[in-house]
Amino acid sequence: LLINYQQIPFQKLYDSLFVNLLIGYFSLGNYKQVIECYRRYEKLSSGKAKIEENDLTIKGFYYVTQWLLTEREQYKEKLQEILLHAKSKPQLAPTYKILKELSTYYSLKTIPA
Repeated sequence: LLINYQQIPFQKLYDSLFVNLLIGYFSLGNYKQVIECYRRYEKLSSGKAKIEENDLTIKGFYYVTQWLLTEREQYKEKLQEILLHAKSKPQLAPTYKILKELSTYYSLKTIPA
């Protein structure tokens, strides 16, 4: 990963790097690291241009993590907003599919497919 991006300033790649880290932590079930990674992402990318697909994926995995830990409805609602946004844009179809499958797997009742 670092070799591929060695010629590009990291500041322009924060979301790409963080999406990989966050999904990795999530896959390992290390939810504490997901939350810490999300906070670092928000801090480092605040006020900077983000790739929408990566940003929605990061937020989606973060909201599912928070819901798994707390079962607070607010995280389901936030995930719902992201799904609606992704569904409304054809270029975000792959992001919508990933997040929809994630929400279905963890039995979060969201918008229909």
